[in-house]
Amino acid sequence: MTSEATKMMAQLYPSFKKGEKRRTSDPEVPSMEGQAQIARSRPRPRSDHLSYGMLCGFLICAVIVIGAVMLTMASPAAEAAQRSPMWNVHQTTCANYDNKLLYNQADADFSTYAVQAKVNPKLLEKQYAQLRTFCATRKCLHVIIVRGRVIARLGNQGSYESRWKSVAFQIFTTSSRFYPLPDAEFFVDLTDGSFVDSFDNEGLDPRAPLFVVTRHRSSMVAQQGNGILYPDFTFFQWPESKCLGEESHSYTHILDVIAEESRKANTNGTWWEKKKDVMFWRGARLGGRRFVIEGSKLNHSRGVDIQFMFPSAPKSCVTLLEHCKYKYLPYFSGKTYSSRFKYNLLCGSCVFSAEVQWEEWWTSLFKPGKDYVEVGKNWTKAAAVLSEVRSSSDGGRAIAESGQQAAFDLLSTNAIYCYWNHLIHQASSILPFSAPLDFNQLPANFHPIEDMVFCDSNGCR
Repeated sequence: MTSEATKMMAQLYPSFKKGEKRRTSDPEVPSMEGQAQIARSRPRPRSDHLSYGMLCGFLICAVIVIGAVMLTMASPAAEAAQRSPMWNVHQTTCANYDNKLLYNQADADFSTYAVQAKVNPKLLEKQYAQLRTFCATRKCLHVIIVRGRVIARLGNQGSYESRWKSVAFQIFTTSSRFYPLPDAEFFVDLTDGSFVDSFDNEGLDPRAPLFVVTRHRSSMVAQQGNGILYPDFTFFQWPESKCLGEESHSYTHILDVIAEESRKANTNGTWWEKKKDVMFWRGARLGGRRFVIEGSKLNHSRGVDIQFMFPSAPKSCVTLLEHCKYKYLPYFSGKTYSSRFKYNLLCGSCVFSAEVQWEEWWTSLFKPGKDYVEVGKNWTKAAAVLSEVRSSSDGGRAIAESGQQAAFDLLSTNAIYCYWNHLIHQASSILPFSAPLDFNQLPANFHPIEDMVFCDSNGCR
């Protein structure tokens, strides 16, 4: 210790002596003069120091309060308060489908991407960059969900007829039933499967996680488990397919009418006997149907009435519900798939089909021999199979009943929106999400999906 320090300590503490150790248990209190000198030697606080300290304290308190508020908003109680009134009911309904394997196809479709997200996440990011470009110029719907709000952009090519709007309505209805949906970004192809042509033409990776209505089982896409199947537009509405004078092609309307007709027919148990003992079909001349029908030689068989319908002859149009009057209904695919299959099953008729090549999200839920009759890869044996079913003990009634009951359950409106909800949650947890969380930063050509479905693709202006 320096001499100056020693002198100061001696003045402050009279008993202080150089080299003497103080006992911490018996500290000496400085004299009054010493205390005054200590006080004078301390720097006085400046007013700006006080202001700065108070400001820091205020900011710290503000951060704590804001954090507490955010935690409260993120709490289960706050989240529950934001949910739609029927949220719990819908969740319970959807949980009931777990044991019915409703979500198996969705889980299988996403399984590839779940592995890819862990092993090679950069590939998913690259595919998403391709899809953003692809969707902007094709028949495609680019969907973004942020904090429960759904916004979308329709590609420049729009879609055939009103299909995009029916798909948008399904997504909008899902968001209303299960609000708030998790943050997600996904791309919905609006074609009948012609997106495959874009792989070579536009350099789109065939493994990209594009939502599609159908895919061929033997295609490269299907073999790799790529593409995500979703409920097509007909599960909401297809107004352009109505026959002249037909009331509606709303899916819920058709379901209700068929269910009511089935209830009435089942009151006395003679519903099967009331159906006409005929294999009946009316449809458009698409794809290779003409060759399939001619090759099947069905029209040379007893009790078969298969004919094409033509737009130029409106009277040739037969409604979906009129098909339900017949015991046997064949299913012919179109250029790719045909939306007719599910309607045939709902009719409670015995449905005949070749081995399904263009699969939909629900195809694997229905089993040949149990829910419908399979006639092989083509229709060359169809006449013999029809004769065999007709001569069976129940004439195909058990298969018709099984197919209808499964369709009423697994293709109900509840099942459809539960499936959409499952798809969106899977997309949220597995697929990339790079959209800004601030709505002011979103691209100007995106619109709230409710504006698109109730106005047009450019929103409500």
